[in-house]
Amino acid sequence: MQVDGNAVGDRGEDIVKILLTRRYGRTTPRFRPTSMGEKHPAIDFMVELVGSVGSPTPLFFAQVKATSHGVDTRGNVNIRVRPHQMSSLVTYPAPTHIVGVDETAEEAFILAALSGGAMGLSSLRARHSLGDEQTLIRLFDEVERFWQAHAAPFTVSQFI
Repeated sequence: MQVDGNAVGDRGEDIVKILLTRRYGRTTPRFRPTSMGEKHPAIDFMVELVGSVGSPTPLFFAQVKATSHGVDTRGNVNIRVRPHQMSSLVTYPAPTHIVGVDETAEEAFILAALSGGAMGLSSLRARHSLGDEQTLIRLFDEVERFWQAHAAPFTVSQFI
């Protein structure tokens, strides 16, 4: 029986949203993911940090790739990110990530898309699980530090 790729992808995005919004005993989740819609070429989610101190509100972008084939014997999620997709991701002046989802096991793993890094992927190492609270804490801290170092306020406009 043929697997419906759209259903796998949609389910993968739902899994990522659930994992990012787990509270782990907090009153609010650490992240607020917003879907960018099916037609956005590179980004599936814009993810804001909740409870971060300072301005602007830190955020990161994520592209979700899901598979129903699970994690292989080498510890990889077999997803594909084509060079043009990776190239598009690293052009954003903000943290960008690839999230590989094993939709059958409802697990997701995150990898930073870095300028100067890999220009395409045929698999993603199942190392940094979004189901692990410590991963979410480290992700929050990393994105917050990025914006503390790179925040440039919007102060000039012709529309005033």
